[in-house]
Amino acid sequence: MKIKNIIPKERINKHIKEFIQSTKRSPSGHNQAFADPGAYLNAYDDIISKALGKGVKGVSGNYYEHVLPYYPHTDYNSNFDNVYNAAIPLILPETPVGLVVFDQRWENDSALWTMEHSKKFISEFVSSTVDLKEGKPNDYDITNKTNKEIDDALYNNYLHHYRKEDLYGLSGSFFSYEIGDILVFDNKNIHCTSYFEGKKLGLSIRFKIIEEDYG
Repeated sequence: MKIKNIIPKERINKHIKEFIQSTKRSPSGHNQAFADPGAYLNAYDDIISKALGKGVKGVSGNYYEHVLPYYPHTDYNSNFDNVYNAAIPLILPETPVGLVVFDQRWENDSALWTMEHSKKFISEFVSSTVDLKEGKPNDYDITNKTNKEIDDALYNNYLHHYRKEDLYGLSGSFFSYEIGDILVFDNKNIHCTSYFEGKKLGLSIRFKIIEEDYG
């Protein structure tokens, strides 16, 4: 789900300033720099609740700056019961970029698949808290496997930085990142950044459901 043109430029600039000034940073490899979202953890509770028709509350999150696309992964954490993600782009790279959300789900706590690489290699580029799964998602007990190659258009337009065989069994949709928009999705669905070149800064907030009906 995309909520369009909901965040004014002034708020975007405040987020960027908070990231730059933040002293709450976690060392997380060569690819990324994390920072705590501070006062903004619950700034979007009402907007996301209205969009979903369910009452939700932000329970965890981080700013993230990276120069390489994120590998296929999930973000669910049973300790927080944080079932929805909101991805808010703040600074975009020179090339078009977005999020690919796959139809396949990983029902356990968060994981990241290393694709053609070893765990040791990928560990140099991600947080030490990430549960690395060596190989491709189709090798594991994910839901809704297609038992066929990924769609050519989805692969050629957005995922060509991977070997096609490592995306076997997956299907999904691409959502472009635009400043001012919020992307909301179920974080048990496998997802990854599309191919891009440059540097990207965003804010990710993870939400738990506090009431099934809202409004």
